[in-house]
Amino acid sequence: MKIGILLYEGFSAMDVAAMQEILRLAAAEQQNEQLIPVLVAQQAQVKDRSGFVTTADETADLTAYDVLLLPGCSTQALIKALQQSDFINWLSGISSSAILASADSEARLWSAAGKKPDAWLLMVQTEKTFFTAANGNVMGMLLKLIARISTAETQKAVQSTLSLPSAMERTAQMQRRTAETNISAMLNLDGTGKSQLNSGIPFLDHMLHQIAVHGMMDLVVEAQGDLEVDVHHTLEDIGIVLGKLTLEALGNRKGIQRCASTRVPMDESLAEVTIDFSGRAYCIFEVEWHQPEIGGIPASLFKHFFESFSVQAACNLHIRVPYGADDHHQIEAIFKSFARAVDAASQRDPRRQQQIPSSKGVL
Repeated sequence: MKIGILLYEGFSAMDVAAMQEILRLAAAEQQNEQLIPVLVAQQAQVKDRSGFVTTADETADLTAYDVLLLPGCSTQALIKALQQSDFINWLSGISSSAILASADSEARLWSAAGKKPDAWLLMVQTEKTFFTAANGNVMGMLLKLIARISTAETQKAVQSTLSLPSAMERTAQMQRRTAETNISAMLNLDGTGKSQLNSGIPFLDHMLHQIAVHGMMDLVVEAQGDLEVDVHHTLEDIGIVLGKLTLEALGNRKGIQRCASTRVPMDESLAEVTIDFSGRAYCIFEVEWHQPEIGGIPASLFKHFFESFSVQAACNLHIRVPYGADDHHQIEAIFKSFARAVDAASQRDPRRQQQIPSSKGVL
């Protein structure tokens, strides 16, 4: 077994560090030095995206490798790499039996070389969000890789050492691309309130932060949208992604409370949110706004955000503000109450164990 991490101009040194660490831990646990990866490149020294020079362990024929991992890079580096025929030809020489893995957008390099990766990593492009995202992405993928090439005991040991989400934690991750937005996101319903958020809309990040903190869930959102047009597409698509992640993280919904209703005040305003993860989408949004915008976002779009969530999460969602004078207070109370309602409804009821919370026996 020979594992290689490919270095090329503009690669992400942090991606490589994560790959090396998890495989090093697996090698130590299994006492199998073959799991320690080799840094391989076309030339002896390669610059990462910050200009830092890394020395490759080998500059070799790629047919000798059983597993090859392609780390992420900057967009500019990816474009440059795709234009380098010698690099593409080098990649194309990989053995057809090798296991190939790629950072998400770098799958284009495998494609240009006539290869198809066995797995790719859902990556974000900013260093500040890397380590939170890595728990569900880089390391999650590598755990699957280790499951293929080593033992279940090794996988559990690595998972424990790195404090990765356990099988009991309900997590989901996705990347959604359209002509208008590109969103990478991860959700852990059983988190601790951590978040890394970069939607390009500061006030929306502030509201998403409320969801993480008050819902006791870990949330990563990295979005690039057509903000030069307006905020509509980005806000709507993040609502869609959050709904999809919630539905996936809930799984078959066995044993959950399913329904919850919360009320949260913020000074003169009061927000009421009731949710039912029933499998049926319906959203009621009764709020009277006093200004056309809140934090640079048209006030009317917040209804659209929650409607998008409701459709994708397949839930009944009723939101009401019976009174309030300050729109900022009203919307912040809504997001806090929404987060607490999702948290309460998604909690496992020990009395139900593996029962579907429905008289029909199915949701």
